[in-house]
Amino acid sequence: MRRLILAGVPVFFIVLVAGCGQPAPPAGTWVSPPHLRELGRPWPVEVGRFAAPFRLLAHDAGGILFTTGRPARRYRVDYRLRRLVPLGPAPAPGEEPYTAKTATEGDQRLLFIVQPDGSRLMVTSSLFATAWAQTGDRRALAFYETGPEGVQLVYSQPLVGIRQVWRRPVAPPATITLTWSPQGNYLVEERDGFLTVFPRAEGVPRWTASGLAVSFDPDERHLLYRQGETLRLLDLGGWYAEALPAPGDGRFLSAAWSPRGERVFYIYEKTGAEKTTRLLYLYEVEGGTWQRHPIPATLDPLTLAAFLHAKAAEAGTLLPLLPHLNEGTLCRLGEGFYLAGRDRELVLLDLSAKKVAPKTLHRFAGRVARLSLAGRRLVILIEEAEETTLYAWNLPVPAALTGIFPDRRDLGLGSLKLGMETAVVQTLLGTPLATEKGPDPLTEGRILLTHFYPAVAVTFARGRLEKILTTAPDLATPRGIKVGATRAEVLARYGRPDYEVRDYLAYRGTVDELSVKVAFKFDEEGRVAAILLAREKREEQKS
Repeated sequence: MRRLILAGVPVFFIVLVAGCGQPAPPAGTWVSPPHLRELGRPWPVEVGRFAAPFRLLAHDAGGILFTTGRPARRYRVDYRLRRLVPLGPAPAPGEEPYTAKTATEGDQRLLFIVQPDGSRLMVTSSLFATAWAQTGDRRALAFYETGPEGVQLVYSQPLVGIRQVWRRPVAPPATITLTWSPQGNYLVEERDGFLTVFPRAEGVPRWTASGLAVSFDPDERHLLYRQGETLRLLDLGGWYAEALPAPGDGRFLSAAWSPRGERVFYIYEKTGAEKTTRLLYLYEVEGGTWQRHPIPATLDPLTLAAFLHAKAAEAGTLLPLLPHLNEGTLCRLGEGFYLAGRDRELVLLDLSAKKVAPKTLHRFAGRVARLSLAGRRLVILIEEAEETTLYAWNLPVPAALTGIFPDRRDLGLGSLKLGMETAVVQTLLGTPLATEKGPDPLTEGRILLTHFYPAVAVTFARGRLEKILTTAPDLATPRGIKVGATRAEVLARYGRPDYEVRDYLAYRGTVDELSVKVAFKFDEEGRVAAILLAREKREEQKS
């Protein structure tokens, strides 16, 4: 083992230092190539820089669709092929087949369905007050029209010829709004300040009350609505409504459902003699429990889709952080983990930590404008002057993200720190098995002293620890990398290497004002065989 360490130290170190002076170019390049080979790597890969206006159209597990420039041209980043594919000019806005549209011809108000061939299927030529609504599957319509017997509410399935009159009011309504539930099983009519719910299967009024501003939960179990300055929740199974908690002497500003409908978020503004306070409420639908948090006057967390995923235990911790993040960049990575932009930084919010503070994952040249997550693929939009830079990042697991810091101030190895005195190191490691003294091959006139321990060699210069080389499987870096770790684990913990030399990955950083590097040597199976921590020789540093 001593011979292995003895032979490995100078060779490993010389190769590494040579790499510092003339770093080998990393795989791939930051300028977008035709074939984006790095899209699978665990660091942000620059897809390209694009002229304004830039618009992200879609992002899913297959790739990214966007438009850029004037006139707008479309592109797609294909994750499978790892290519940027130009799609040509953006098509002119069209009419989706089977979508309902309205038009005015003379004194007639028309409601029609757009057929796949572009023709019109007329539904009614006497639409009343432009009040109509279409189900999400575009198969059914509800609308008001002026018929021979006066104004009437009609339910229709034009494609199969179904038409039913659901209501004939005694007097024409002054104001009216129609809203379908997400799956189209219920229709809510808001008419002159009164709500009426029609089950689609029955076609007759099932429940009526004064109210406005309706919102269904995704599973159609509850209906949320306002009644004066009270927010109420209607149970669509039992047909009874309950008032949600509020302190009184104020007004509701906005409300939203969580994506699965288990929780209602709402903002209430409480007015007092001297000041106005805004409160965010989280109401658990099943248990009836709730909590509230004061929020700044300028903050509306309900506009952030990712915030609505927050569990009750996370919301209170997340709220104080929101004003310090770039608008529209909050992105939920997993339970307790969020990504966001903070000026030019992409940060990780680990809400499981005792003291939550944004942890920098990457710094960009411009402002982080938007994030989009699809599976483990993160899209990052960076705005700089008149152009947008698009990045794609194949994220590691959240636990690995907590260890990624581009400044790498945590480069180390076990309890050993560079710059330690010889006596301190011997206190930690004990008496060495052997020692060796010789000239520094890279610095003329400097003598190095190396102490050898089982699977560890430490080198001193002028009585201070200069470098450490280990093949010991129990000596880990602060990010948990030990001998035996895979190449993927190293990349997940440390990100893009500063340089690669054959079977080495090397990272630079600054620790206690010392320029430091850590390097990992891999065996033929792609596992870490040795770890080197060394003070990096820079021309501006005096040895």
